[in-house]
Amino acid sequence: MGASKWLISLLLLSTLSACAVGNSPTEIKRIALLAPFEGRYREIGYDALYAARLALSDSQASHIELLAVDDGGSVSSATDRLLALQDDPLVTMVISLGYATAKAEKPLNTDAPLPLLIVGYWDAQPVDESTWILASAEIANRIMTEGDIAITDAAMIAESFTCADICALKQFAQLSANFDQTTVVSSALLPQQEFIERYQQSDQFAPPPGLLTTLTYDAMSIAIDASQTQSDRAQIQAYITETTFAGLNGEIRFTDGYWANAPLHEYIYDENGQLQTRDN
Repeated sequence: MGASKWLISLLLLSTLSACAVGNSPTEIKRIALLAPFEGRYREIGYDALYAARLALSDSQASHIELLAVDDGGSVSSATDRLLALQDDPLVTMVISLGYATAKAEKPLNTDAPLPLLIVGYWDAQPVDESTWILASAEIANRIMTEGDIAITDAAMIAESFTCADICALKQFAQLSANFDQTTVVSSALLPQQEFIERYQQSDQFAPPPGLLTTLTYDAMSIAIDASQTQSDRAQIQAYITETTFAGLNGEIRFTDGYWANAPLHEYIYDENGQLQTRDN
């Protein structure tokens, strides 16, 4: 779908929803998941989608909707999506994953900037006080590649190296002949068995959960909590900045736009191409 058609569809959806909300005593609030759902990196989007859905189901929130939006595969298209979401009054927060959304130009010249929570390391930086990175700022100092290296380029590296979340994608072991020489550093915990079972039982099409699914679950839980307890975007911004959250990945609070005291986990691949925790 072209950018213009996508924008028209989104605005039409917003208009219809607003009409429906006008007849309802409680206003619906939307949390948008902006990620790649097509192309090489669609694995990122679908892993995140089922994790966010699971968090929403567990919360039992009755007036929260999850709006999944494809980033379009480029920085310019992801920027268009952010602009459209900024203009949707029902969208309270955006959760994003992937290179395109991490580098998208967020609308800043507004009285009500859209709260944006970026899950994982995608070579992004907080651009304002309503943008937070759910990853350690130290990852940039630990990896041995360009911050925004393409997975196909990472897969061609022959020697041992340390990589960020991009090398944790399930396709990496299929693309690389030297996956067993790769160390992945991430702030995300590998999904535990209980989470894996609940994740895959949540939908017949749910894939085996990837590394960032637990972080996406935590991000969605934060967004739901903030959206339910705060009345507008400005209050949500203040709430997330000031609050400490308990998640599957531990204590989460933000300082200067980053996850403060975020953990750093190291993973390696076994002979079957499965990620496992490195024994220290």
